[in-house]
Amino acid sequence: MKILVIIVSSLYALVSFSQTNLDSLRTSWESTSNHDTIRLNSLGELIIKGYIFSQPDSAYYLAQQGIAYSISKNLPIYHGKFLSIQGVSFDIRGRGDEALAAYQKSVAMHKSCGNKYGEASVLNNIGAYYYHIDKLELAINSFIASKDLYEELNLASHATEALNNIGAVYNELGSDSLAIAYMTLALEASVKMDNKEGVAQGYVNLGIMHQEKGRYKLSLEMLTKGLKLYKKLNDKLGIFLGYNSLGLLYYSQEKYELALDYYIKSLDVAQEMDNKLDIADAYSNIGNVYSEQNKNVKALEFYQRALKIYRGQEKRSNVAGLYLNIGSVILDFDTLTDDSYSGLLIEDSEFKLADFETKQTREKLVRNLYYESLDIYEIVGVMQGVVKANLLIAKLEMQKGKHALALKHARKAYSLAKKMSNIRLEMLSVEVLYKVLKKINNPSESLAMHEEFILLKDNAYPLVSPR
Repeated sequence: MKILVIIVSSLYALVSFSQTNLDSLRTSWESTSNHDTIRLNSLGELIIKGYIFSQPDSAYYLAQQGIAYSISKNLPIYHGKFLSIQGVSFDIRGRGDEALAAYQKSVAMHKSCGNKYGEASVLNNIGAYYYHIDKLELAINSFIASKDLYEELNLASHATEALNNIGAVYNELGSDSLAIAYMTLALEASVKMDNKEGVAQGYVNLGIMHQEKGRYKLSLEMLTKGLKLYKKLNDKLGIFLGYNSLGLLYYSQEKYELALDYYIKSLDVAQEMDNKLDIADAYSNIGNVYSEQNKNVKALEFYQRALKIYRGQEKRSNVAGLYLNIGSVILDFDTLTDDSYSGLLIEDSEFKLADFETKQTREKLVRNLYYESLDIYEIVGVMQGVVKANLLIAKLEMQKGKHALALKHARKAYSLAKKMSNIRLEMLSVEVLYKVLKKINNPSESLAMHEEFILLKDNAYPLVSPR
């Protein structure tokens, strides 16, 4: 699983500090003898360090206390901050509409009292929200608006965060040259300002980008530098990202034992932070390695562990993604032995052993998972997921000889990928559509798809420089 460092303002800086005793923060918040702003700052830090990732429900209710107190003391800046924290708590739980509403209220609150810093911070969060649901044009607009406000305030370090995020969006759009250019600008600015946190973020993101381009030696150099800096900063979240990215690097080179080693290290850090979503991501990545090693029962075990957490955290798009992974693993199952059955399902699994008994029952389960994944992605509006689910369904239906259904889903994927201007997804869609058209003996259109694939491949990475 690729994780680019998309920075959520007002949260990232706090979680990177050394851990303060949560009890002392709680005491500071509850002490009526403390100044109002000291109490509210303590509450905000308590939520970020103790609750936002591990207990987002509790984070929301604590932030509501902060809002009530801010209103009673006529402190609109803090009111805006706690609205943003509530937005993040919704976002983490996959409740996108409520997250966006909270962010927009926060922006309005900061505007009303002329707090451009707070406005820029929340605009960055809105950009991150749009990024994660694949509304990339809206994401870029929000990141640029955030960057412009930071530059107006002469906050260069925050402006580099926005540059970094803009680069991440271009990566999703398939414009790798633009992505690398923006991330390089951010890294150079961070080095110039001696912003070690920004430098570490830049190294990791560029490492991921070079890995995607097949520049493995350069990627390893960048990721190693980033991880080393994160360790010096004792930044647990950064260390997790570093280990995860190194796992991804070795996974992409099919060095699965090394990948597994780094994914397990990332899991250890995530468990140390008690960050449930990072724990789930690590489980999912470990499942991917086992899947590639054809250890399908082991892969299914870790996918189920991740699925259980994602469901508990209401991360619907992650659930949808795992359904696709689990389906692909189940299709590779051979006849299961009694020994395999004993470790097939984890406690409280949503699957039943009867689903795995025969090839027919497994194929039925996979079909249900793929279509359920598609439904979820369409509901939450994650268009990349919609494309991927349609492509897997098209392949499945083609294998079953249901060519009309296969063609329908392949065309849907192709149409959406073109609308998104995502070159990678366009290439995948064209490839599948070509195979379906060839299967139904449509030579003219299949030839057109073949020619389009070649054209897309030749133009996959246009060289454009950022202004």
